[in-house]
Amino acid sequence: MSAQCPGGTSIRADPRDGFAYLQGAVPARTLVMACFGLNLCVGPVLAVGLVQRTHGEGWGAGSLGLFQACSGIAAAVGAVVACLAVGGAFAALMVWSAARLKGSAT
Repeated sequence: MSAQCPGGTSIRADPRDGFAYLQGAVPARTLVMACFGLNLCVGPVLAVGLVQRTHGEGWGAGSLGLFQACSGIAAAVGAVVACLAVGGAFAALMVWSAARLKGSAT
């Protein structure tokens, strides 16, 4: 008896299909590798290094919570800035395209 996912495929087939997709989709593979590397480097620092540092300095649990909260806020701000940058670039491209089309029509 094989385990079934809610979508009807097996638990073994889904990862296999995902890795098969990543073999052919270079942009998706690059994104997955970048996220994996980021999590591999940042995760241990936040999970272990920050705890050791606050304990070694005698700052206490409140300071650790503050540092973790600041890390989360900084990540959220970074995501918003990235979205605004992409949106601004898209808007600039639309304005440039409209001006170029208007100029070529005359």
